[in-house]
Amino acid sequence: MEEKEEHKAIGTSSAMFNDIVEEENMKDNIMDCFCKFICSELKNFCENLKKNLLKNNGEEDLPSEEDRVNLEIQSNPLFLSLKWLWRNNPQSPQHKESKKGKESKLKDVIEAALDDAFLLEKMASYENPFSHDKYMDRAEECEKFAIDIVEQVNGNKELLHKVMDIDGEGALVNKKSDNFICSLSLLKMAANKERKMFVASPNCQFVLDEVIYYGIPGWRNMGIGIKTFWCLLQLLQVSVMIPFYIPLKLIRKNFPCCRGCDSNCLRELYHWLIMLYEHPYSKFLNHTLSYIIFLALIFGSSFEHKYGPGGAGLTWIDLVIMHFVLGLLIQEIVEAWRQGAFIYFSKWWNVVDTVIILAFIGAYGLWLIAWGVYGEWKPEKKVFIYADGIYASACVVAYFHLAHFFQVNSTLGPLQLSLYKMLRDVLKFLAIFLLLYFAFATGVAKIYSYYVASQIELQKRDTTTTDHQVSHPLALHANTFIVLFWLLFGGGGQEESISVQDQDFMLITKFGRVFMGAYVICTILVALNMLIAMMNDSFHKIKKNAVVEWKFSRTQMWLEWIDKGNSVPVPFNIPYVVLYLFFPFRCLFRKSLCFKGEQNNEVSIEDIPGSNFERCDDSKDSETFDKKSMKQDRPDAVKTLVVEYLKKHYEAKWNECRAKTARSDSERDLPSVCSG
Repeated sequence: MEEKEEHKAIGTSSAMFNDIVEEENMKDNIMDCFCKFICSELKNFCENLKKNLLKNNGEEDLPSEEDRVNLEIQSNPLFLSLKWLWRNNPQSPQHKESKKGKESKLKDVIEAALDDAFLLEKMASYENPFSHDKYMDRAEECEKFAIDIVEQVNGNKELLHKVMDIDGEGALVNKKSDNFICSLSLLKMAANKERKMFVASPNCQFVLDEVIYYGIPGWRNMGIGIKTFWCLLQLLQVSVMIPFYIPLKLIRKNFPCCRGCDSNCLRELYHWLIMLYEHPYSKFLNHTLSYIIFLALIFGSSFEHKYGPGGAGLTWIDLVIMHFVLGLLIQEIVEAWRQGAFIYFSKWWNVVDTVIILAFIGAYGLWLIAWGVYGEWKPEKKVFIYADGIYASACVVAYFHLAHFFQVNSTLGPLQLSLYKMLRDVLKFLAIFLLLYFAFATGVAKIYSYYVASQIELQKRDTTTTDHQVSHPLALHANTFIVLFWLLFGGGGQEESISVQDQDFMLITKFGRVFMGAYVICTILVALNMLIAMMNDSFHKIKKNAVVEWKFSRTQMWLEWIDKGNSVPVPFNIPYVVLYLFFPFRCLFRKSLCFKGEQNNEVSIEDIPGSNFERCDDSKDSETFDKKSMKQDRPDAVKTLVVEYLKKHYEAKWNECRAKTARSDSERDLPSVCSG
């Protein structure tokens, strides 16, 4: 018998939850996200306006008690477990609905728990019937439930691989060096929903390390000398083999039917190239070495002091840097398109990359425009100075991006993350500092501008004397701001800049000294020490969660590298993209070649790098059967873990409850037995 009334899922229990779900789903589409964001903001504004009007009329809506009870039930681990087991029971009437996949939460209890934790944490920042702590506790309970489910693997690596691979197509499950990101699909979903405790759990980190160091398990135990030699060898191999890898990858990607004609030697070569360019750690190393070369070129450009008459005044090193910038631009556009704008810009290193690229493009663009207008290099023109200043700023920011790679290190990673978190305290301090800064700058400029105005008026009255001081450094706002800024570091506010020449206006000097002294006390002795105290407090808070925060940040970085669409490092990705765009008729060629392949009874497979390239109908049928079997294995594995979780956490309570029930039944039946 089906349930007539069923508890609503957390995602549909209230209007606010629906708004959150809609807002998160909106982030998946880059093209429509801006329009939907504007519409969503207008909708929220109208709803808030309506709500405020109702409140003013005394018609404020009270939170529904049903929603409160439903929220407590839906976030309970016992309810989540039993509900999922019931829906996945073949004899359950809900099983057919689950098989259709109408609700993603029906497929996996771990995904459901993580999604509920994410929604509850979002609700904590909205106007809600519960307190903030109530929502956060519920979110933490759901996330802890997901962690406990995964912990039931008890060291079984195969079971852990199945649980972390949602579709069963990853490298760890299939024992092949392809589809590395599929082996971390559950971890990627948790990272996108910012489930830090789950991501930092030992089992998740173990699987992540397995994927990162797939095929090179002894890398972490090697010495620094061996690692350096291996990196140099890797750089040499990547540079030499790139002319072979790019065309081979394009041919195999666009003409899959040609793969059946590969010789064993060509297959081995392609497999080796795949490990060289698309292996997670190799991909990270290739892009890191490429960026270090980019920084070396920037450093070398600082020694160039000649601007030749040809080539728009650009030297050879500038042309090489421009190719690197173009390659970085292509790489980041591809990543932003693939990840989505919201997810892409939610990571600080992507924001830094964007600033670097735009700064270099702006500098070179401004320089080339100026050169085109004047026809030669004119150093006195401001446009050339602006271009050089923007270029210098881009060079500074480019070095900051190197800190992004520190996250792989267990020592530098937490330190860099702590510094990044403490920058928030600096921004908060700036609000107080700017208030004091503008206040004292306005006061100082006002009193000294009065002195200058007085001297000008006195000079007009007394034309026989020319000793009047008609200008003063602190009378101008620009000079006042500069003096007060350097006064923070002991470089301004000297006696000669405060004093005045006219002895009748010595009171101005006294006021100036009072203002300067008060400024020093308020900004240096109070505000700066308050900033130090704030940063110290933040550091201790961060230190408590440093391991979790660092592991989460590290996982985000590695997931991006593992899932990185462009395996060709900068600037070699430029010819790759150009050649790829020159395949407009590849579908026509593919159709022609595939038609010939069908005549030869050749069966094409999906473009999976590093596959075994077997070509026969039996192998394809076997592969399809294996995929179906793997997709079925994961729900069975999760079901086993859920049962183990229930036994571990609720079996004692269940036995105790049964004992109490049996004892109460016997006590109830005892009078009837005695009377009989």
